[in-house]
Amino acid sequence: MTKQIHTIFEHQTLTQADFACVSDFLWLLNKVEAKHLPCFTLKVESGQVALLVRYYLAVIRLPSGCLLEILPKISQTDTATAIKSKSINSESIEPKSVKSNAIESNINETRQWLTNMLRAIYGIKQQPLPILASTESKLSTAHQPWETWLQPLLQQWFEVLHSLQLPKSYQQQQYNHPQAQGKLLIKQQLQHNHHRPHYRYTQQQQLQLNPLWGQFFNTALTQLTHLGTSIPIRVQQTVTALFHSQPIPSSSPVVNLPPSQWHRTYQQLQHSLSTNNNQQDKNHREQLNFALSVAWIILQMQDMATPTIGTQLLPAVMINMQQAFEKWVTLSIQRDYLQKNHKNHQSHHRLITQAQSVWLSEVTESINDDKTSALRYLQPDILITKEIKEVDETKTSPVIIVADIKYKTINKFSDISTHDLYQIYTYQQHWQAQQAWLIFPQSDYLQSPQTLQTISNATAMSTAMNDGSITNNSTTKTKQRTQKKAQSQIQDQIMLVPFDVTTGRLINSKLNSL
Repeated sequence: MTKQIHTIFEHQTLTQADFACVSDFLWLLNKVEAKHLPCFTLKVESGQVALLVRYYLAVIRLPSGCLLEILPKISQTDTATAIKSKSINSESIEPKSVKSNAIESNINETRQWLTNMLRAIYGIKQQPLPILASTESKLSTAHQPWETWLQPLLQQWFEVLHSLQLPKSYQQQQYNHPQAQGKLLIKQQLQHNHHRPHYRYTQQQQLQLNPLWGQFFNTALTQLTHLGTSIPIRVQQTVTALFHSQPIPSSSPVVNLPPSQWHRTYQQLQHSLSTNNNQQDKNHREQLNFALSVAWIILQMQDMATPTIGTQLLPAVMINMQQAFEKWVTLSIQRDYLQKNHKNHQSHHRLITQAQSVWLSEVTESINDDKTSALRYLQPDILITKEIKEVDETKTSPVIIVADIKYKTINKFSDISTHDLYQIYTYQQHWQAQQAWLIFPQSDYLQSPQTLQTISNATAMSTAMNDGSITNNSTTKTKQRTQKKAQSQIQDQIMLVPFDVTTGRLINSKLNSL
């Protein structure tokens, strides 16, 4: 019998009553309290402990065998409410019999654009690599509903692993026997062989395969099996052979890496790959880099920003949607506008992400000289600058656009927090940017860009003079000078820009004029 898939959305609240198996709810509580599942947070509802779903795309395999799928709530309306009424892992009825066609369609559409998002942020090509096309039909896996958004990533990863050609590197080996060849190590020879001069203590470089590759890939495969994903036999055999550094798979099992060594091993393999670029052609390097990146993604899907917490593999994959959405939007702007215009020699703009600048500093007076120490920094998501052709170190590239990306649904203007408006306005003033953007997912309220006009104190003074509300004894010339100065000031604008998740593109015609 196919394991049941229960789909929930961000911001839903789950209580014990939502679970047919109480042990599943208690297991989730235990993992959340131990901070192993960042996709949930604890809350109290009607005097009972409940789970609040956070901004994550996730699949969790519960102890009962039920798969819990978390989907983004952006562009969703009544879907989450309708699904909420169904008990998790209830075996009395099949899931599809209680879902309306509208709900099912909504879920499928969400999974589809999530697939597009994963393709974009992880660089997955639409078609299999030519060298792997012949193995595609042999490595197909059993389709499960939750795999809809993860399937393209896994499918190509399996294909790459099956045909992987790992780089070999020279490893220094030391030998101590009569037939040893290589460089004689004088110090070790005197220390170990003074009583047996026919022995030779030597050092020799041999071209070998690092078994950490197979161990790292096998650890990622094990993480997938905890979710119930079937691993193609040929892929498992290939990874096992990589671990044993031989073409024929050994019968001895591959020892998985503990979570505490994942990050260090990933960095070590990255370094190994970078130092072996000359031994691999471009296509093989791309495949190897892709295989390594996906393995790291699988191991780190608990949180894209922080290392995995804990000492055990969890039956879950989790992607922080705030970070994923931010990366998706950034890549979209880079791909659709800046790179396109640069190729056509239409503009000379540069996109900078997470630029950091000192905003507030403390001045410490001293006899010799005053010293300043930074207290607060400003760090917008995106800066788009215009390159200066003249070589002048005293000039900095002017900022055309400063943008901040917000992963939240905007159904009315009051959904935009005052803090977000203050923040983007501060960014604009600090960098003297021509335009300031707040980028949100497209919604019924935010179908097209909206422009907000900031009102300065000088503008308010000018308006008051015009309507006669200022009745002081100032001279006419003083009023005229004040009014002229106020009207000459450039008014700042903040633009609300929607991002269409179904197309993966920003809805803003002003980008075309950059």
